[in-house]
Amino acid sequence: MLSASFRHSEVLHRHVRFLYSHGSIYTCCNSNLLYHGCIPMRKDGTFEGLTFVITGSVEHFANRKELQELIESKGGKASGSVTSKTAYLINNDTTSNSSKNKKAKELGIPIISEKEFLNML
Repeated sequence: MLSASFRHSEVLHRHVRFLYSHGSIYTCCNSNLLYHGCIPMRKDGTFEGLTFVITGSVEHFANRKELQELIESKGGKASGSVTSKTAYLINNDTTSNSSKNKKAKELGIPIISEKEFLNML
């Protein structure tokens, strides 16, 4: 397992995305974010500065809107499309060949399930 500490989150994100795209396990800390298994989580329990894209069906929420409202209540942003600014794609079918999954993989963006998202709370 590789452990490291970085002062600049831009460098950190670049390293995490590289390692994620190569299937590596990665654990590191910086002043605001805690990364474990390529899933960055803010130490203060908020999603401030993180953008999520939600796709597919949800199991633990009534609908995607409810999940979006939770993300926003924690300071995060929900978007409809995957871009280089996306922190996570939430999809219970993480191995799907959907266009959003493909785009996330191309950009090195973590694709997480609802359960993995709930573990971030």
